[in-house]
Amino acid sequence: NKLIKKILYILIYIFFIYLLIRNNTFGCYLAIMLTLFFIFIYSVIKKYEIKKVIIVISVFIITSFIVSHFDIKYGERVHFEDTRGIILKNLLSLRKDIKGYVDNDEDTIEAAGTYRGLLWKNAGKYIIEHPVIGGGMECLKDYYMNYSLTYNTPYSDRPHNSILQASAFIGIPGAIVYLTLIIYIAISNLIIMKKDTTHIMIFSTAMCYFISSLFGNSMYYTSPYFMILLGLLIGFNRINKQRLTKN
Repeated sequence: NKLIKKILYILIYIFFIYLLIRNNTFGCYLAIMLTLFFIFIYSVIKKYEIKKVIIVISVFIITSFIVSHFDIKYGERVHFEDTRGIILKNLLSLRKDIKGYVDNDEDTIEAAGTYRGLLWKNAGKYIIEHPVIGGGMECLKDYYMNYSLTYNTPYSDRPHNSILQASAFIGIPGAIVYLTLIIYIAISNLIIMKKDTTHIMIFSTAMCYFISSLFGNSMYYTSPYFMILLGLLIGFNRINKQRLTKN
């Protein structure tokens, strides 16, 4: 039954939004906001499923408000932090971080994004020291640890930015090639993309992941999904080009 399927999908969607807010993964939350904005613009320009897209965005906004307004806890065996006001708090923190960058406030810049600013700053220093071929896989682990022990700052083995990570691991030329391929795949798919729900879904998911990877951790248990999505987009691009050639 199509109605039952739609209700089931919406319930799963609501639960995923709940988990996203509950885990306080704000970088992913921002990525999804931007992706939903892209889908809305696309649906308006192409006049494709506008009502459904509005419903999806409305569910996202309403669920975000409810979870952020009330402290809803699912399960008793895990300690949960209070979610009330969490989205507004994160948005205000983001505004403060942006203002710190504009004002060139060193302390605010370093503490930005739960000390992502400090990780990005130190990754930049490492990249300048190893610009051509990088320092190899997992090269930032000891570098960050030494800094953390010396200055008593939070420790991480990755910069929480996939481009900085690629630059540190394989050098600036390698990172440029990586970024160029992603941009090429994105633009070529966007130009040739038809009103195909599956294609739009995979494209949006891939771009959403890429945006979130600029703020989150690129690991062996997350990056392969992105590579699979890119592979699917390359396949879609070839199929659509073949159809155009035949026509």
